[in-house]
Amino acid sequence: MIDIIDGCTSENASAYIPFIPSDKIDLDLLKKFLVQNEQKMDSKFSSYASNFKKLAALYDKLKWGW
Repeated sequence: MIDIIDGCTSENASAYIPFIPSDKIDLDLLKKFLVQNEQKMDSKFSSYASNFKKLAALYDKLKWGW
């Protein structure tokens, strides 16, 4: 996962990360990534807002379940 975050733009990483098997996702790293890109969850500032919101939902599901 770190390879994706370091090797891609944050927009591309937001599209790729959901395809990583859930047992391979580092939740602490994902949280840090989401916090660093929080402004990109607003569609006024990013055309990738949907990707980031879905990634936040994935984080919530993996962290807390539902």
